[in-house]
Amino acid sequence: MFTGIIEELGTVAASDKRLLVMCSTVLADAHEGASIAVNGVCLTALDLTRDSFSADLAPETLARTNLGDLRVGARVNLERPVTPATRLSGHIVQGHVDATGELIALNALGDENWWLKVRVPARPVPGA
Repeated sequence: MFTGIIEELGTVAASDKRLLVMCSTVLADAHEGASIAVNGVCLTALDLTRDSFSADLAPETLARTNLGDLRVGARVNLERPVTPATRLSGHIVQGHVDATGELIALNALGDENWWLKVRVPARPVPGA
């Protein structure tokens, strides 16, 4: 479970069926097999070093997210999972993706505010 509050921007160092992300903050208390949300998607951290982690991208993850479109140098939002002692300053988010939305409009409202319109599938995706 996550709060949806981004802790760090990571940088994609490699991307294929395995994503390699350069970062530091989210690694402070991470261990092999820990969950880390990458752009809101819950992934399992593997091959942790002091400044990176990898995560396998399963076909289902690639089909339901844009993680397969990431290129080397892309910036990604990172978040560690909540603990029972975590302040829930955001909201509870599972990080499991049910469908892919389509951006249909991004309108400036002024004062650096935006109105985002997203089209979502009319019915749930099979297997979700």
